[in-house]
Amino acid sequence: MESRQIPMFTKNLKVGEVYIISTYNVANAYPMYRPVPGELVIKFHDTTKSTKLYDISISAIPMFKFQMTDFEKARTKAGETINLMDVVGKLTEVTEMQATKNGKKKIDIILANERDDKMRITLWENQAHAFLQCNVEYNKTNVFVVVTGTSAKDLQGDIVLWSSYSTQYFFNIDHPDIVELKKNYNIEEDLIHAIVPFIKTKQQAMAQNIERVKIAQLFEATVPDGEKMS
Repeated sequence: MESRQIPMFTKNLKVGEVYIISTYNVANAYPMYRPVPGELVIKFHDTTKSTKLYDISISAIPMFKFQMTDFEKARTKAGETINLMDVVGKLTEVTEMQATKNGKKKIDIILANERDDKMRITLWENQAHAFLQCNVEYNKTNVFVVVTGTSAKDLQGDIVLWSSYSTQYFFNIDHPDIVELKKNYNIEEDLIHAIVPFIKTKQQAMAQNIERVKIAQLFEATVPDGEKMS
């Protein structure tokens, strides 16, 4: 769809819902920066209609469909511009907003894979702002994220990924790649926050210092008089 049509259609389309799309054109895909591989695209126009389907089972339709590329393979694709790549990793670092010499704004994030191999991803302009707006998500402990729509660049021998207009972020979603990555990092699903009184005093640790413990450990916890909790 054209840029002027984006607000008109996106306000009625929601990720995870099923729609019947009618009155559209089929066109040749652009030869560069394709978010999904393929030679043809569906092209919306002003009379395109979308009808949401209610009470329908979509178990056969994957909730998420990514063009996942591992870091090693991504590094071999520097300079390739036909298809964009999606990557997944454990978020280890987020830089502050920076400005380049030509005034463009960017941030860098660092992802680690199951071998603790690090990949730097540069997010530009709107994509950088969009990521920073997700601070509630990425400030959590053990954040695993899928970053879509990236391309590889060779910066004087340093291979990095750059964002595109198609770039989106998916934090800690229920997806096989993230589940497997958590297993490699020995992240247990039965971790919960210990509950403490919400009293802000100089003697009390603040919320960000709350210890994460296993559920089983809570049953071994003791109250002040030394007796175990039941």
